[in-house]
Amino acid sequence: EYPDVMPANAACSGNANLKEVSDSCHLYGYLFSVHENYVNFMRKAPSFTYTDCVIDPTNNYEKFWDPVYYQDTVYTMKPSKIANYISSVSTQIHTTFNTDGLFLDVHSAAGLGAAVDYDASLTNAGKMTETLKKYRQGTGLLKAAHGNGLISGEGRSHYLYVGYYDDF
Repeated sequence: EYPDVMPANAACSGNANLKEVSDSCHLYGYLFSVHENYVNFMRKAPSFTYTDCVIDPTNNYEKFWDPVYYQDTVYTMKPSKIANYISSVSTQIHTTFNTDGLFLDVHSAAGLGAAVDYDASLTNAGKMTETLKKYRQGTGLLKAAHGNGLISGEGRSHYLYVGYYDDF
């Protein structure tokens, strides 16, 4: 339930087993990272609040995915709010699992258009450059949260993040 991914899903073996995987990776000289996402915001997530969702040009909350796919409505997180979630969620992930970096889902793959926030109370409301700036700033926070580890991402819009990510 993005962004609330901690503790690790018990149905998928939970924290203890994921930590065991991390320890095994390190024992044999491999890096360990997990998948993180600071774009999707699921309505059933405990931390969900509409105040952290993107406002579209028609003054509605921007939906990210079809509710049928997730069996819930998924909204787009305000780029101005991702730093708050990175500082708590990503730091907790690193501390719990001793990560060497992360795979950042969506940011470098999705077009920026759906994440442009038209909330008139924000600086540079409605500007794609503000979304890009906040996403790029997030990479520094993510590196710091993961002990200056590597950031991997998806392709498609990756050209916007050359120099910010370590690979795609």
